[in-house]
Amino acid sequence: VAVVSDRASGGHVLRAAAHLAEGRPHCVSIVLFPARSEQQAELQQDIQAFMKGRPAQVRMIGHGSMEALAATTRELGASMLVIPAMAALVEPESLRLLRDQLRCPICIVRRWQPHNSLPG
Repeated sequence: VAVVSDRASGGHVLRAAAHLAEGRPHCVSIVLFPARSEQQAELQQDIQAFMKGRPAQVRMIGHGSMEALAATTRELGASMLVIPAMAALVEPESLRLLRDQLRCPICIVRRWQPHNSLPG
């Protein structure tokens, strides 16, 4: 299950989830958990573009409840939860709630910039 919360991190989360699903993005369920409610339509467009017309199971959690995220993740039968490294999701209380309520690993995705200073 991939959690898409904003446009900046959504693509990174979806690519990581597809990679973890061994290149089968159609095996990834997506939960829209928008940081701002006005982003919902934009996020849905980004998901459609990423999936390239392949069907995906998409759920919406509009009120940003961590309990609702955990419940939806369980309902979807997640073998892993892939979340962006955004403040609301990686606060210690939020991670503790997810860890306590889920039986699957949690993968936190952040944007990574490789260092060009390393020798070739």
